[in-house]
Amino acid sequence: MNRSTFDKLIGSANPQAGARIQPSAMTDDPSPPSKWPDQVFRRLLVDTHIPDWDPRFLSRLDPVGYVDTIARAGFQSLMQYTNSCVGLCLWRTQVGQMHAALKGRDLFGEIISECRRRDLHTVAYFIVMEDNWAFEKHPAWRILHAEGDDRILQGRYGQVCYLNYA
Repeated sequence: MNRSTFDKLIGSANPQAGARIQPSAMTDDPSPPSKWPDQVFRRLLVDTHIPDWDPRFLSRLDPVGYVDTIARAGFQSLMQYTNSCVGLCLWRTQVGQMHAALKGRDLFGEIISECRRRDLHTVAYFIVMEDNWAFEKHPAWRILHAEGDDRILQGRYGQVCYLNYA
């Protein structure tokens, strides 16, 4: 199925799915819904499993512009990663490994602060079991097959036991 067919299929199920929404129409009322999460329907998760092998990755991310784009698009809530499956934290940590491009900058905290300033509801997404950094640095934490296979499991991410974080 190509993209055009998919769009038509989705559009036929919901007549308004293909309609363009003007950002200004969604931001006329700046007050957030009062009941969280019952009245918050436009939620966003930006999937960010970003390695740090290139020093440019995340180095120029502007939290103000990032959250502004999310708010202008009409979202009411952002689920923001604190870390990712590659095992890098977006905040200052003494337990894991911080993303090298951040150079000590608390990107997670900056994004959450900006969301609060814009009255966006926030949810922190903390990944526990899929963590390539912990998988590589702490072999004893690895979840193994019964046969003892300790290769990276579940595709591209190493699985570790969450009890080791305590």
